[in-house]
Amino acid sequence: ACTCGVPSGAPDTRIVGGVEARKNNFPWRAALYTKEEGRRGHRGHRGHRGHRGRRDQRDHRNQSIPSDRRRPRGDRARSQKKLFCSGTLISPNWVLTAMHCVRQMRTSEIYVGLGNHDLRQNEANVQEKRVTRAIMHPEYKVKTLENDIALLQLDSAATINNY
Repeated sequence: ACTCGVPSGAPDTRIVGGVEARKNNFPWRAALYTKEEGRRGHRGHRGHRGHRGRRDQRDHRNQSIPSDRRRPRGDRARSQKKLFCSGTLISPNWVLTAMHCVRQMRTSEIYVGLGNHDLRQNEANVQEKRVTRAIMHPEYKVKTLENDIALLQLDSAATINNY
């Protein structure tokens, strides 16, 4: 029996109203992020404001990383992951996401994290993939977000497992 898309726990364990999901409960969830190599003042993807740690409050992205749990300002020497959206692993080589998340980005800037529970930690069983191609819906409408869908092709096949 196919169990893809069926959570292994109760549905109320998702981050809704501030409740954290159980680790490894959604193995098909993909975190989309960029990496910033310790550059101060760099203005990243829309909704990010470099070293000040502020974000556009109207922007729905970054909600899974609470602002009170972010890395301290002085710790910029290492590569820092900047979560900007999420997606769903639909096959070993493809992730489904919203087009508004990726339409103004170069595919070479996008990383896909699979098996992440906490992006601030180096967790075991996490797969990090690069995106080699983005296929965007040709009838996407910016104003209404109609057809807000995109496919991201991974640089190598993901291992589909419980993480």
